[in-house]
Amino acid sequence: MSDSREFLFVSGCPRSGTTVLTRLLNLHPDVIVGLERYKGLFGKTHEVTADLFEKDRFFDFRDGETDFTPQGKKDAAAFYEKVQSKYAHAKFIGDKYPQFFRFYGGIFKNLPDARIVFIFRDPLYVAQSWQRRADDSTAWPEKNDARRAIGYWNDALAYTLAYTQVRKNAFVFVDYDELFTNREDALFEIYGWLGLRLNAQLKAKITEEAAPEFKRSEEVLAREITLDRDTATDIKLEADRNLYRRAKRVVESQRSRANYS
Repeated sequence: MSDSREFLFVSGCPRSGTTVLTRLLNLHPDVIVGLERYKGLFGKTHEVTADLFEKDRFFDFRDGETDFTPQGKKDAAAFYEKVQSKYAHAKFIGDKYPQFFRFYGGIFKNLPDARIVFIFRDPLYVAQSWQRRADDSTAWPEKNDARRAIGYWNDALAYTLAYTQVRKNAFVFVDYDELFTNREDALFEIYGWLGLRLNAQLKAKITEEAAPEFKRSEEVLAREITLDRDTATDIKLEADRNLYRRAKRVVESQRSRANYS
């Protein structure tokens, strides 16, 4: 692997947009981020090591590592075929795993210069998404309902904000609502925060390729809160809105630093 390549990881409370953000980041030719490439490993151990991202290892899908494999899912085959084609020249390589927020130390221990892109979303909408999955999906545990979501949401923001005090420049915060409201402009801003190059031709190409992802987001953004009143009230009481405000201030700080420079 190139000595100049950097490690990039996507984190956030589950159901906060980590998957679609990862797909959007991967539209840039200099970015390779797996879609829970090592979910099975990271769920058992909090060690993240450089060897996992060597080419031969990254494209060697072993039993129990992930359920998103080229052998098992058609969209995974297309995703990793494209990823493999840009491996030789990519600037960033890494993985998406929402619960990275629980073991940032395991990342920085072995990869001290790693970057983390952390996406956050209004807690009511995160909780509603958890509840929808609990009600409708056989692959989602029924116990992971709206109320349980808030413990994860609080932890994700609290742990990540705390770590920014130690490694401020390692993190890029992404506001879900801003990204999917401002679309390409917000995405290009994220690329800029990561120091990724953009020219007019590349912007046009990414805009075209991002259109389906943003189109799918329209329905999500338009959804109203349908949680019952008691659940919604409990979530409003339990979610630490100060954490949410602090995360938004981090985004503004990123923007100010970029404008200043």
